[in-house]
Amino acid sequence: MKSLRSVGIETFIPSLGRWEEAVTQKFLHPDDSVFVVRESEKDHYQGKGHTVVSYPDKEISNLARTRQKIIDDCQSDMCLQLDDDISALYFRTQEVLVQMPPESWREELVRAFQLIRDLGIGMFSVYQMPGGDIRHYNKPFSCVGVSGAVIGYYKPNLKGRYDPNIDIKQDTDFVLQELLVNRIILVVQYWAVDHDTDTNRGGQQIGKTSDKLYRNVEYIKAKWGEGVYDFNFDRNVTRFKVKR
Repeated sequence: MKSLRSVGIETFIPSLGRWEEAVTQKFLHPDDSVFVVRESEKDHYQGKGHTVVSYPDKEISNLARTRQKIIDDCQSDMCLQLDDDISALYFRTQEVLVQMPPESWREELVRAFQLIRDLGIGMFSVYQMPGGDIRHYNKPFSCVGVSGAVIGYYKPNLKGRYDPNIDIKQDTDFVLQELLVNRIILVVQYWAVDHDTDTNRGGQQIGKTSDKLYRNVEYIKAKWGEGVYDFNFDRNVTRFKVKR
């Protein structure tokens, strides 16, 4: 399998406290398996054989700062960021999920970057809702289920910047910025990844409390207005309230 870097896509895996649990690298060419970690954890990751880019802890003190640092320092126009806990790859059919080999995933990632470059937009993500049925007859356009597990950025078209004040739901704020300026983001629905949302130790689970979640949600509401953004705490679901 050829690397993504061989076609100009620089790939990074932001990770915190998961040098033992990280599994995404098994789906990647070794040249693409680059972990971005805090200096204080660099030795732990290198001790497990991971390729590492490290920054001082204060520079990447939350995921928003980490994502923006990766984008800013990425030497290529095409920057891919992956969660460290991706455990399975799937094709979506009309009825079921079908296992997708890593070689096919690489091809689909290259295709997604080609699409956003040709469309003149800044980012793509992947639909994370369960199930294999990709038919949405009543919702041809939707931001439901946008996942941070896989995000591709095409830097020449990218308008948003991650807000360093947001510790949780930082991707939601970024998507709203891109929709405000670029009007369109690409949400891939015909393939999917499986990852452990809010269950793994480490990562954003470090220091995550209901109080912190509430404060971050209220911050985003104040920033965008309650007519644009809402969050269902019972279901842990973000809602964009702007009518299409």
